[in-house]
Amino acid sequence: MEFDGAHLRSTIIGAYIACQYESMGWDVVRINFLGDWGKHIGLLAVGWSRFGSEELFEVDPLRHLLDVYTKINELFKPEQDAAKNLRAQGRDNFGIETHGIFAEKDAFFKKMEDGDPDALALWKRFRHVCITHYTDLYARLNITFDNYSGESEVGHDTIAEVESILKEKSVYRDSEGAWIIDFEKHGSKGLGTCIAR
Repeated sequence: MEFDGAHLRSTIIGAYIACQYESMGWDVVRINFLGDWGKHIGLLAVGWSRFGSEELFEVDPLRHLLDVYTKINELFKPEQDAAKNLRAQGRDNFGIETHGIFAEKDAFFKKMEDGDPDALALWKRFRHVCITHYTDLYARLNITFDNYSGESEVGHDTIAEVESILKEKSVYRDSEGAWIIDFEKHGSKGLGTCIAR
């Protein structure tokens, strides 16, 4: 994802708070938590398979990844809109989500989750480019981080613990093998349903 004003705002606030705590003598560890795992990475991988160019990647890797993501997202938008319309009508949208780009991105993300070496190698390549770019960008702002962490570091044990709580509290329902959370049922209007697993 491209660095934008929302990222800048939270980064500057975080850096300010870290500086304040350091000036008070606290031992501060600066962590940048990345959204570096999930189906959006699967979507980027699908885009890479269709639009990726090693030559363009070598010249300007982050710009090329952003271009690839923009192109695949444009192709994906009609599927997203169709699924959203079905949800708005209270109808099941899982037929749409098992074909086309939905299925391709989910299949790639499943490979990541299953530890497929090729999928993980591509993910690591994308992640490295982003962290390198962010580090350079933050340096221009005189901001540093001790650690670049992210969703990829959330272990399967933690996920199993959270899923156990969801099951115990009857938060999800089973739908064709998927775990579905109906947010409206739990008081969050406008969020609809989502697939938790």
